[in-house]
Parts: sequence; C-alpha cells; structure tokens
Amino acid sequence: YMGHISMKTPTIIVGKYKVTLRFCYAKSMAFMITNNGGAMKFSLDGKNEVDVTPMFEKSIVSGTLDVHDSVVYDEIEVEKTGNHVLKIVITDPDANTNENFRIQLDYLHFEPIIE
Repeated sequence: YMGHISMKTPTIIVGKYKVTLRFCYAKSMAFMITNNGGAMKFSLDGKNEVDVTPMFEKSIVSGTLDVHDSVVYDEIEVEKTGNHVLKIVITDPDANTNENFRIQLDYLHFEPIIE
C-alpha cells in the first residue's frame, strides 16, 4: 500500500446509506485514467472494506478540470449513532512512481436509503 489517511466522521445516525465520494480532477492527472484509476480501499470502523477506482468513472473526461462523483458504497448499514472512523488506503502503484499522482477529495455524501 502506498499510504493511508484515517479520519473521524461527523455524527452518523443509525440506518442504511449510499455513500458517494466527490473528488476533483485536473489535466495533469490524465495518466490515472489509463493506468490504475487512483485505486483506493475504503473502510468504516475497520469493516466493510471496498475497492474504489474513481478515475474509471464514466463521468471523467480526459483533460477537463472538474469535480466528479464515485460511488463508494451502494448500500452500507450504520448500526450505531455516533462518530465513526473512515480509512482510505491508496493502492494505486502510480502513487510511488508519478510525481503528478494525487487524490483530491472534496467530500463524502451519506445519502439515507429509505425503505
């Protein structure tokens, strides 16, 4: 792994959520689209580990400076109201070899799933 970041979330209420990552893209990151897509692993409280490759999303247009969405979890259940620990691990090997490699995270959107 090429590195990681852990952060405490704001309070999340018990329930099911769709989680979407909002991230930024710049022209200098174009190599990421054709290589490993900025591969990462996300986990919440050390569980529910999932692979995410945001630069492979269909919304990315090479050479366009913009913000984009990538679904992290189609559905995840939060079993306890409170703060949680989100961990993101960079798994893209380009993080070690390309000076232009970066992941520009804007925010995570927890959208409640109403059943």
